[in-house]
Amino acid sequence: MPSDAGTHRLGSLTCRERLQAAKVGRLAWCEDDQPVVVPVNYAMHGDLVFIRTGSGSKAAAAARGGRVSLQIDDLHGEHAPWSVLAKGTATLVAELDEEEAYGLDLRPEAGTMNRDLFIRIELDEYTGRELDGFGRVGR
Repeated sequence: MPSDAGTHRLGSLTCRERLQAAKVGRLAWCEDDQPVVVPVNYAMHGDLVFIRTGSGSKAAAAARGGRVSLQIDDLHGEHAPWSVLAKGTATLVAELDEEEAYGLDLRPEAGTMNRDLFIRIELDEYTGRELDGFGRVGR
């Protein structure tokens, strides 16, 4: 797909595949008219993203049911650097039953306490870019 000089756009399917393969990203939302971006671990099923969290700003943003974005990238891998941005609506889920969890690995991270809430994001927009002609030296 044509894009800015030096990059090309990634299609929705490629963006979804890269989101499925990654497990860490950056969650972004607006709070008090200011952007907030935090790193998160996540799991995906279809167009749904699940994030385990405790009470706090992420949970509060999801409870409002607002729009959020999830960004991932690979700038140092074997291939050309790329970035994917997915947008959707977040909701707060008090708990996931076994059927709803779809067998996702949403266990709390070691050393974290009180992470008994879940954010579910229904993604509906995907964009991505990859650098063109980016040669890797020594790889």
